Amino acid sequence: MQTTPDVSLQTWLDDLLSELPKAASERARTTFDREVKTFQNRFVLLGAGNMGRRILMRLRQEGIEPLAFADNRSALWGNTLDGLVVLPPEDAATQYGRSATFIVTIYNNNHSFPETRDQLLTLGCENVVSVIPLRWKYHETFLPYFRDDLPDKVLLQRDAIREAYQLWSDDTSRREFVAR
Repeated sequence: MQTTPDVSLQTWLDDLLSELPKAASERARTTFDREVKTFQNRFVLLGAGNMGRRILMRLRQEGIEPLAFADNRSALWGNTLDGLVVLPPEDAATQYGRSATFIVTIYNNNHSFPETRDQLLTLGCENVVSVIPLRWKYHETFLPYFRDDLPDKVLLQRDAIREAYQLWSDDTSRREFVAR
């Protein structure tokens, strides 16, 4: 096999699309519970913007009351949004880092989940998860949402995804497409 960037990106895409829909459905059904098993129903939402507030509203519909918001924007610290206090990440980590799961509820093109996870782990948080497995677990409430859907439904669109991949003419765009 060639080792050009395009071939490795194509291989990455093929690997992602190789999962069987039944296995993807099982992964979607079990991932959130497996990731939060230590701190069941004790959540801090990192990100008090539109996405975080929507997640809060829908969690409440599921009978789940998060402990607090945490946010990197100092202008929000100390405020109460939709009944939850907004804490600096450092304070939230001190207060809840060893007793709650931090769900990252930031949704914008400039956000990097791995960077946010690393920030929280450095602050001493023991359990940090993406919002995606939460959406999968409560898919009737949360999905579809823009580009997000259950993985088995995405896999049923393999051919369209491969066609879309071919529309990009440069590796930078293809890498971003596959990564999302």
